[in-house]
Amino acid sequence: MQWADDINEISHFAGRERKLEEQIQAMKDEWRNIRFDLVPFKDTDTHLLHKPEPIWDLLDEHILKTMAIASSPYVKFLRSEVNYWKSTLIRV
Repeated sequence: MQWADDINEISHFAGRERKLEEQIQAMKDEWRNIRFDLVPFKDTDTHLLHKPEPIWDLLDEHILKTMAIASSPYVKFLRSEVNYWKSTLIRV
């Protein structure tokens, strides 16, 4: 029965890792659909982000998700990607 226990444990870990991968991919997909509309600021060469609230909300949500993923015991094989994602989000 040891083999069955090992297979169950490996399967459990793989399923959890896959779930984390899916969450990361979902976040990436959400950012692909974000439009950064810029509007001119007065009579200058400066532009401002038009209606930034939804972008900030998504950013806050993804920072929390990324921190949760980073603290997961199943993140081992995704650690470098999660660290990159985390550093990118927090840098903003």
